[in-house]
Amino acid sequence: MDAKICYRCRESKPTSEFYFNKTQNRRTTWCRDCFTSASVASRNILLARARDILGGRCQGCGITDQRVLCFDHKDGRKGKRESGDLIIRMVIGGSDEFQLLCHNCNHLKRLERREFAPRDLRERVKEVR
Repeated sequence: MDAKICYRCRESKPTSEFYFNKTQNRRTTWCRDCFTSASVASRNILLARARDILGGRCQGCGITDQRVLCFDHKDGRKGKRESGDLIIRMVIGGSDEFQLLCHNCNHLKRLERREFAPRDLRERVKEVR
């Protein structure tokens, strides 16, 4: 069994515990656990930064509980979805397309502006039943 030492945690682990980098045609220098924890920490820092840029509170009701805040397209963007990572990068990059809303205000906005397609709304109602 081949073993390798992780450069981050300095533990000796089997090579199967390291991701394979296809571009460099070799195993990564950090083990999977270290790589994952660093990725999560980095994303959380960027997420907090993006929320701070947008004011850190719901634009509808002013709640500041980060657990219920979400990024919302100001113009609705019917049918178009971006990944969370792309939205975070766009906000940090200076995009003014987004606002922070709590889930309640976001849902109310979508209902009031009819941002749900009728078919989509019918499917959501069936899911609830």
